[in-house]
Amino acid sequence: YKKIMTGYLALTNAETTKKSGNYQGSNFTMNVQRYLMKNVPAFQEEPYMTSRTDYISKIKFELSRIDIPGSINKQVMPPSYAALSRKLAESESFGEKLKKARFMKNEIPQIVGEATDPKEKIIKIYEHFRDYFSVDYDVLSENLKKINDLKKGFPQDINMLMIATLNEAGFDAHAVRLSTKSHGKLHPSYAMKSSFNKTVCHVKNGEEEYLLDASNKSLPFNTLNKNCLNGKGMLVTDGNFKWVDLNPTKKSKKMSTGNFVIDDEGYLSGKLNVSRSGYNGIEFRSQHAKDIVDY
Repeated sequence: YKKIMTGYLALTNAETTKKSGNYQGSNFTMNVQRYLMKNVPAFQEEPYMTSRTDYISKIKFELSRIDIPGSINKQVMPPSYAALSRKLAESESFGEKLKKARFMKNEIPQIVGEATDPKEKIIKIYEHFRDYFSVDYDVLSENLKKINDLKKGFPQDINMLMIATLNEAGFDAHAVRLSTKSHGKLHPSYAMKSSFNKTVCHVKNGEEEYLLDASNKSLPFNTLNKNCLNGKGMLVTDGNFKWVDLNPTKKSKKMSTGNFVIDDEGYLSGKLNVSRSGYNGIEFRSQHAKDIVDY
């Protein structure tokens, strides 16, 4: 196991002792590790924090390799993020699924309509999956065709189907694995699959690059949820490895304007108009998705 310590408090003491045992007639020796930390203050959350897991001191044990003499010798934890990216790209349950969505080829003309400009085609494909597909965590599927037939599924499956469709339409699209702010920051050195909890789409159009998440109906084109803006995302590819910057593409703006009159008796009357744009508008639409008509 790899022992990965995070946080800002140091251990007071760490010691390892050996113990012997017997299991079904086989003798073995095991390491017993004891870690101690004293005078730990109470954790207090502060404004503008990401995830509390980024700050609480802890030790995480990640299975690194399985080594059974004469039987199994297997590396479990990838030695680098590049190796993890390549492993995901070649995995039957992830990257290989993108090669099994050629059934979308026949649907592309209907999705893009009369659009001829490449960017307009990408927007049409994105809006198709954002507007006509719904998140449903009860839909468990190992193939993307079922997701397309049902028009619902896990957020990752919806985005994976969109990635496959963009590729079938002739664009260079890949999955990007990231860790949301609430999930915590990525470790700079240890490539742990469990550190990621979100999949979005990265697509190129000439010199331009877009990040798309069709699982959130409130998001405009080339915009990720604020919770996803957590540093960098890992491009899943079996080719040249790269990180993708997760930067905001919209500002957060709220403007209030009013026209008021105070009558002779001191009563105030008038109108107040509130307009929201960028991330402020996105959050408002998400919070009031069911009663947006009333606003």
